Amino acid sequence: MIQKNTSNSNRKHIRSALISAILISVLGIGFVLTTPLGALQAQVLESVSSCIPERIRRPVAHVDNVSNYAFEGETYYLFGLLEEGKPVDSPPVLLVVKTTGQDCQEVFFNPGGETVQFAQVMPQTVARRLTLGLYEHEIDKIGIDKFKADIVKVAGSRTSIIWFDEEVWALRQLGISIPNNVRIAPVPSPSTP
Repeated sequence: MIQKNTSNSNRKHIRSALISAILISVLGIGFVLTTPLGALQAQVLESVSSCIPERIRRPVAHVDNVSNYAFEGETYYLFGLLEEGKPVDSPPVLLVVKTTGQDCQEVFFNPGGETVQFAQVMPQTVARRLTLGLYEHEIDKIGIDKFKADIVKVAGSRTSIIWFDEEVWALRQLGISIPNNVRIAPVPSPSTP
């Protein structure tokens, strides 16, 4: 039997979002979510789909498998969830699920849209790779030129702006220069439930 493992202390940490969620909402970046929840079984391991909530505030209408990364015997999946009745270009609710064997665990869930580093709830390597996958996914949707312009727009909105290590790392992997006014937040130690 597949276990869904979530604790109250873990929920406290996973209900925060990565600055990417801010980029998504500030820039109007949205995912085109094309996978109805019922069809998820055909695209993702059953052990992962069992950890995807059927409702947030309203029923989940679409699930987008944004990225995944295997690390030290565990596989982490980043999903964008869209609630029923929301336009398909709305910012998604971010969810990270990890699997170990047949067990699945919700690692990060962002229904409230708060800001927290992925590295606060998962290993830094995983946080970086999932953020890179998130950005690559968005680039596939809007193109690299618009993505770069959006980054400049967000950075230029303030004299000084703090971005997370995983964001800066991912942008550098994509060959995108980091604006001079960007400071990098310290990397936290992952919390354990």
